[in-house]
Amino acid sequence: MGVQRAELLIANPKGKKDRLVPVGEAARHYTEAYQRLVRPWMV
Repeated sequence: MGVQRAELLIANPKGKKDRLVPVGEAARHYTEAYQRLVRPWMV
């Protein structure tokens, strides 16, 4: 079984161009969990 890769969009970091950053499956999983569970609580 191979490792799947995804990309995250980093939108307008410090006034520069948007970027697509390649990430592995574990990073994608934790980023999605953060967005779903932690981020709404912080806002």
